[in-house]
Amino acid sequence: MKSLLRIMLTTLFVTFIAALALELFWLNSTPEQRQHWLSLSPQPLGIKPNGWLLPQLFNAHTTASVTAAPGVASERAPGRYESWSDTAPAASSSSAAPAKSLADSMPTGYRNHGGAECVRPPTQDIRDVERGAVYRWTDSEGKVHFGDRPQQSGAEDLSKKYAAATQGVRLVMEYPGWAGDAQLEFQLRREADLLYRVLTRFIPQKAWRQINLNLVLFASQSAFDEFRQQQGANSGWMAYYSGGHNQAYLARQQRDEWTLRIARHEMTHAMMTGMLGTTPIWLSEGMAQYLEGLQWQMNAGQIKADAAGFNRLSAQGLTGFSELAGRSHAEFNGMAQDENYARAAAMVFFLIDHDDGKRWLRQTLGHYAQHPCAPFIPSQFFNQAYPGGLAAVNGRYARWLQDGHFTTHYY
Repeated sequence: MKSLLRIMLTTLFVTFIAALALELFWLNSTPEQRQHWLSLSPQPLGIKPNGWLLPQLFNAHTTASVTAAPGVASERAPGRYESWSDTAPAASSSSAAPAKSLADSMPTGYRNHGGAECVRPPTQDIRDVERGAVYRWTDSEGKVHFGDRPQQSGAEDLSKKYAAATQGVRLVMEYPGWAGDAQLEFQLRREADLLYRVLTRFIPQKAWRQINLNLVLFASQSAFDEFRQQQGANSGWMAYYSGGHNQAYLARQQRDEWTLRIARHEMTHAMMTGMLGTTPIWLSEGMAQYLEGLQWQMNAGQIKADAAGFNRLSAQGLTGFSELAGRSHAEFNGMAQDENYARAAAMVFFLIDHDDGKRWLRQTLGHYAQHPCAPFIPSQFFNQAYPGGLAAVNGRYARWLQDGHFTTHYY
């Protein structure tokens, strides 16, 4: 009896030490590393990359035990996208996203994505891309420069630091009428790299492409407005991306964080269009608004929920999912376009907030990588790739809005 008790105590002690070591290892890791390890699991664990690990494991196990009643277990819906009909009208892709204010003084307006035409700019197979050199040097006037060839001795070699960026994104900057800002360009290049890393989490790896990202940055909003007027563009746009020209046009704002936020929105459009072609307007704008909120600390990112905006949708009874997903470009940008953009942002956040939604999003974006500009019929896409189909996603989205428990997403 004493031997059995000794064995039990030893087993408990070893288990405790192993659990403690696992928790310490988890807490000493970055959110991005934790997210990577969670993605390796063959089954969704329902664990967030922030906070303590063991309590989440216990809660996930308890929840699974309670909800896994006979006959109601969730399973992935069968079917393949390749079987869907392409005879319906092509999905519209363009958009005019409303700019979120970061402060009362931030300029407001719309950020437009191309037009309603079907486009897919040229890109490069990422497996065939050579990693280029990046150098930084300071001239005799104290101005900092970046380039792939050093123009003077003593230039700093940043090639290793920029290896990931030069592989996933080929960024070309233009500064009409001014010399640009080296520090801001450095931040934009870093943002492009980090944004690509997050976006490709939702795109199958075989569809990854090197993006030719062309940013045209004006010295001020008034300089951009003059250019926009010359081009005959919408007077309400404060920035826009043209898929036909594969260029994003924006202005430097009073604060660089505002400029970077607008740039993230337009860069998302450019990256999605380059890898996927034209996608449904609600999904394109929802993803752009989702990723424009990306914030970085060191090498880990987070996206906070717009709780006030989501609660406002719930209070207004705008909890339908399928109705907005089926709207054309013209309908989306109609009289209720502010409302439509807010709803699209909430819908994408909801999808990324749970495992079934993330699987659906990844499969859907993979479908567009193979079939650019394919028609989007909500009933087909959700019935074939979301557990319970369109009715289930409608119900879960409405409950998610009404419950009001919105969590921060970590990367």
